[in-house]
Amino acid sequence: MKRNPDAVVAYMIAFLAFALSYSKLVDLALRAGYGDLMAHCWPLIVDGLAVMAARGVLSLAASRWYAWSLLVAGTAVSVVAAVANAMFPAGPLPPIAAAAVAVVPPLCLPFASHLARKMRNDEVIEESQPDVADVQDVAPPSETPPPAAAPEPEPLHLVAPTPRPSKYTEAQKAEALALVAAGVSQREAGRRIGGAPGNTVRRWIAQAEQVA
Repeated sequence: MKRNPDAVVAYMIAFLAFALSYSKLVDLALRAGYGDLMAHCWPLIVDGLAVMAARGVLSLAASRWYAWSLLVAGTAVSVVAAVANAMFPAGPLPPIAAAAVAVVPPLCLPFASHLARKMRNDEVIEESQPDVADVQDVAPPSETPPPAAAPEPEPLHLVAPTPRPSKYTEAQKAEALALVAAGVSQREAGRRIGGAPGNTVRRWIAQAEQVA
């Protein structure tokens, strides 16, 4: 794999700058009261946040301003820390300067988490968007098929309704008429012959009168 000489030189400069800044920030953290191990972690928080913010500037699309703000803030903290380490006399830092060094880690925590979330959301959005080349590969259909013809309606055939057969026999009708003639009510006469309604018995009476 062929490497770009300019890129190699740029990486070397970045590594040397980080090493020199790291050494000064470690010394400042020791003077602020951190132990040996924590003093070596303190520069990683400051310069590490600046490095991640620089990566966010190159990769983020919607929240690039946020990455720029963190990059400027992280670089400013690193510069101020280096200047303070050189200006203050040897020995422990004054209480105000030591307190300023101590508040840097808790401030970096929420900003680093927020930056990581934005970078993660940006990756998810890019993965969900379809590739333009894949969309262009799908050729549209050359011709649209004609709509199917609607089936012709079948002619309607009128069917004469079949007369419903009578539910009661002629003997039942005659018995009901006899009961009414004997003074029984129409409803009672219908009930005695099998539960015929009173209006049905009334119709039988009207038919009998028409025949007579």
